[in-house]
Amino acid sequence: MRKALSNGLIALGIAIIIFPVIGNLYNDYKQKQMMGQFEEMLVEAFNDTNSDLERLQQLELDDELEDIYAQMAESRVADEDELLELNSNNNKPIDIGSVIGIINIPKIEVNLPIISGTSENELSRGIGHMNGTPLPGQIGNSALAGHRSHTFSRFFNRLEEIDLKDEIYIKTKEGIKTYEVYEIKIVKPTDLSVLKPLEGESTITLITCHPLYSNKQRLIVHGKLIS
Repeated sequence: MRKALSNGLIALGIAIIIFPVIGNLYNDYKQKQMMGQFEEMLVEAFNDTNSDLERLQQLELDDELEDIYAQMAESRVADEDELLELNSNNNKPIDIGSVIGIINIPKIEVNLPIISGTSENELSRGIGHMNGTPLPGQIGNSALAGHRSHTFSRFFNRLEEIDLKDEIYIKTKEGIKTYEVYEIKIVKPTDLSVLKPLEGESTITLITCHPLYSNKQRLIVHGKLIS
């Protein structure tokens, strides 16, 4: 009986140690998969655009081909309009849960997918973009929330190591945006002033719980678009 109990406790201890490790490995795999799919989508869009341009350049614009050129031009404008709509401040067309970018913060070794939405479903998979705020790169204040001390991933665990002037990189459909940290502060969870935009500026606000292992406050990191 004692031996069975002892073996059971040993097995339980091993499970407690291994479970988070397996969870971390799985979550890392899923995050890399999401970012890889996003990168592939960007490459496909780039290749499709170049193929269209090459075909257009090869066409001789005589009377017989003018109609074809016009149709292709209209199609190209429609594609551009669709991208503009997805990247406008009216972000309703973006599906909740879809990957809209990748955030990279070299100083704290963050390289994670940005997912539309901030419910637990999105925040358990990556960094959540707060619905109703602009997308990164747009004029206004784009709010990005991330877990801290999450069971299955690090997310924003090391965000408090960020200093003023540190750089944050965000890859979107429009390219890589570089932000410079200009303000860091601790606020109450009910303080919504952190979402206010700087007039005429494109900014991001990173939000996570503070202190570590607590939900009493919020650690806020503001960054301003510099390139």
